[in-house]
Amino acid sequence: MKVLHCLAQLPSHTGSGIYYSILAKGLKESGHENAFLYATQEPFKPDMGEDAVKYEVKFLSDKLEFPIAGMSDEMPYNSTIYSQMSEPMLDAWHNAFKTQLIKAKAEFKPDIVLSHHLFMLTSLVKQIFSDTPVIGIAHGTDLRQIKKYPYFREKYMEAVARLEGCIAIAPKDLPDIEKIVGINKNKVRVMGGGFNSALFYKADGLKDRNDISLLYAGKISASKGVYELASAIPQIIKRLPETLIKKLSIEIVGNADPAQTELLNKLSGNFSGLRILPALPQTELAEKMRKSDIFILPSYYEGLGLVNIEALASGCLVVTTEIEALIWLLGDKINASGVVEYVKLPRLFDTDKPYEEDKPEFINRLADKITAQIERACKGYKADEEVYQEIAAHSWKGIIAKTDKYIRELKQLNKASDWE
Repeated sequence: MKVLHCLAQLPSHTGSGIYYSILAKGLKESGHENAFLYATQEPFKPDMGEDAVKYEVKFLSDKLEFPIAGMSDEMPYNSTIYSQMSEPMLDAWHNAFKTQLIKAKAEFKPDIVLSHHLFMLTSLVKQIFSDTPVIGIAHGTDLRQIKKYPYFREKYMEAVARLEGCIAIAPKDLPDIEKIVGINKNKVRVMGGGFNSALFYKADGLKDRNDISLLYAGKISASKGVYELASAIPQIIKRLPETLIKKLSIEIVGNADPAQTELLNKLSGNFSGLRILPALPQTELAEKMRKSDIFILPSYYEGLGLVNIEALASGCLVVTTEIEALIWLLGDKINASGVVEYVKLPRLFDTDKPYEEDKPEFINRLADKITAQIERACKGYKADEEVYQEIAAHSWKGIIAKTDKYIRELKQLNKASDWE
């Protein structure tokens, strides 16, 4: 089957971009023929394969003079915020994607289209491919964007409700997909999220007990709770004996600018064991996870928080916030094993912003959970092999198989009346 994959962002650098690339690769291995429509800008040169059929929408160009618009307001690369786009910018955005979609329809003639994020691009895809089955993939960040800025749904997304199918990351998104986006829940399949088991796996042998290494990897933004992580460092130090503090190292991996780097160091009490590093490719991040003891994601909002599963698969203990989709996906055995500790979130407004008066107690809870995992790591804690088998079950292999089955089922419904 010929499958067109659509994404309004880079096919890398974010969870949805990685999902886009890995899903396409897996479907190719399942016998499908792929074509790719995605956003790009200098200096990025996405590698979709030498023989890939590509329809690129180039930002920071003559037709699109602004950076790529990101589904999150803060992206790990130069980006535009959707809610701050002017009418001329939105018109240029729509015209650029529409041109490439029309070209893809005429040249590639897909049997089915997979469009990531239930947002403007997916609506435009359905308008152009009115006679072709279109499956929208909800990543959570799209639902957050619509809830924060409902005028996008009202003005630019009328066709989304006509999708033939929809994939959700977790059951918690079903009410929003139906009530806010307008897609009947009977059309939605919950697939979960997957990790690349060829990259993320445990190292052989025991980890070095001469040091205890903590790791954060992600955007350097307030919504990720990274500043609260830095603020928790002095509290963690107070809870640990001097001999252990000397063994402690904390790495924050992300693209921090000089002002952010200065703030993170200041909040940490200028802890000598803190290192702030640039963002890493997936291969290097996986290697760093294998060498780390504890991975920390104190984010205020995540669609799934897939990076936590990648860290678990790499042998890390994890500290993360109460991400409903993640708790559901991991299940009781993993959640009760001790490999992951969940931090209760503070009260939030605008989906991902904590009330200032709640931050101190959140930082205190975060420090408690990190300290608990440090103590486990010091004792050489390792979960039962059954737990790691459960973690391995969340690799991409299973999700690709389920998606392959889903699109084949939808393609069998080849009469327009069958989609109603």
